[in-house]
Amino acid sequence: MKFSDQIRRAIDGGGMSRYAVCKAIRLSQSTLSRFMHRTGGLSVKMLDRIGEVLGLEIVAQKRGRKAGKP
Repeated sequence: MKFSDQIRRAIDGGGMSRYAVCKAIRLSQSTLSRFMHRTGGLSVKMLDRIGEVLGLEIVAQKRGRKAGKP
C-alpha cells in the first residue's frame, strides 16, 4: 500500500472528522478533499501535522519481505 493511501486510511480511521483534522492542522477542507480523492497532494509539513494530530508513528518496512528472511 502506498504511503499516501496509508495516510488517507489513518485520516478516515483516526477518530476525528475530516473537518476537525482540517481545523487542527490549519488546512482548507477543499485541499484535504482533493488529497482524499487522489486529485491533489499535501506538503510534508501538512503530513507532519496530520501525523501529530492523529498520533501516528512511521514504521519503515520494505515491501515483500517476510519476517525473519533477509
